[in-house]
Amino acid sequence: MSSQKPRIIPWIISQIDSNTYPGLKWLNREHTQFQVPWKHGLRQDLDLDNDFKIFKEWAIVSGCFDPSKDVPDPARWKRNFRSALIRKEGIRMIQNHGSDHTNP
Repeated sequence: MSSQKPRIIPWIISQIDSNTYPGLKWLNREHTQFQVPWKHGLRQDLDLDNDFKIFKEWAIVSGCFDPSKDVPDPARWKRNFRSALIRKEGIRMIQNHGSDHTNP
């Protein structure tokens, strides 16, 4: 019997509260605004272990990636994470700092 895929909203809240993902943080907890670090995959300062960590964890808990048998695919992890957030009603991007070199 397989375990059920977690719901992304409670999961992301617990991950933000855990303070274990670089750049993932509350901007305004009362208004449930949070920041997700989003470096482009071609950046020279990209650190696969840290910059894709939240996306990899979502891929693992959602059943899309098994580190023991699957080939890592960071671009797919990001795409799946973004899709999961977009599908949730009430989630929207407030600001896009993708072109900000210091804090994308």
